[in-house]
Amino acid sequence: MILTSKSCPANNITLERLMAQIDRQKTIAPNTSISTINSKLMFKNNGTADWLREKTEEQKNTIIVKCRQMGEEKKQRDIRDFIKIYNEKSTIIEARIEEKELKEAKMQAEKEKIILEINNLGGKWTKLNQIYSFISTCKTKKLKINAIKAQLTYRKEVEIQKVDTNSKHLFKKSLDLPELTENLKKINTAGTIFF
Repeated sequence: MILTSKSCPANNITLERLMAQIDRQKTIAPNTSISTINSKLMFKNNGTADWLREKTEEQKNTIIVKCRQMGEEKKQRDIRDFIKIYNEKSTIIEARIEEKELKEAKMQAEKEKIILEINNLGGKWTKLNQIYSFISTCKTKKLKINAIKAQLTYRKEVEIQKVDTNSKHLFKKSLDLPELTENLKKINTAGTIFF
């Protein structure tokens, strides 16, 4: 491990300088590709010009031709990578949009189901006599409880009725008939006065 990391720098000053150089290049020429910036910085920082100067004209020409060929190949790879990343991102975005639309459609279907149930119960109960009038027509306790729960659900999920933090328990549905009835009366009182 020590032998492997022997050539590693003791700090990140070199990397910070390199990032500063990249930032400077992007400021000077905002439309320049990262690949071009990398080539310029590597040419400068690695002393490529000095190394090339020591070569013969024939060697220089051979190296330049090879570099141009490799540069074109790299450019094509970069384009393919960009297209691949773009397509992957597009697929993720499309999946999220579809997921959101499905979620919204599901919520809308649930709201429509709640509205239909409320309509079957004679609409939203806004008066005290409506509560007792409908409950009196229910033959079983279970039907009475379900009817009041439907009214509570309608106010919470469809109307999105706002209540203060201390009153959130009023929407609780795991209660007995008298408690549910009392909670419905209190919730209605927040928006409508009973007659």
